[in-house]
Amino acid sequence: MAYYNFIHTKRGYRFKFISILLISLIISVTLGTGLYFNGFSERLENVFSEKIPYYNKLVYSCEEQWMQPKRGLLAGTIIEIGLPENSFMLMDLNNSRWEIIASNVVWKGKITPATGLKIKLIGKVINDNNFAAMEIRPWQGKRRFMMGENR
Repeated sequence: MAYYNFIHTKRGYRFKFISILLISLIISVTLGTGLYFNGFSERLENVFSEKIPYYNKLVYSCEEQWMQPKRGLLAGTIIEIGLPENSFMLMDLNNSRWEIIASNVVWKGKITPATGLKIKLIGKVINDNNFAAMEIRPWQGKRRFMMGENR
């Protein structure tokens, strides 16, 4: 489509197909990467989910993926750090409170427990609102992963 539109411009006939294809590809990748790293994709996702009816039913979101406690996946924000250093309270993405036991946990992504920190947890449910975490990751771990760091 870019090729067709470009060759029909005033001087577009001068360029070869491969040149137009490569330039179009380079511009698309550069622009897409820049928008992604500036957070535009997340903002666009939020606008779509708020403004487009049925969008949330069509797209399996990251939030849904991490909100499966029975499968060992949980996500939310730390709301209180307990006196024993190996436990804290978490408000999950569905606004339920969880007591997190993190005695032998691995913290990924160079994060430390802090109130207000949004995280993803891998572990298992102990009972109704108690979760034993084995691994804790930062919520926004994609960028570090794409740049070559382990999550």
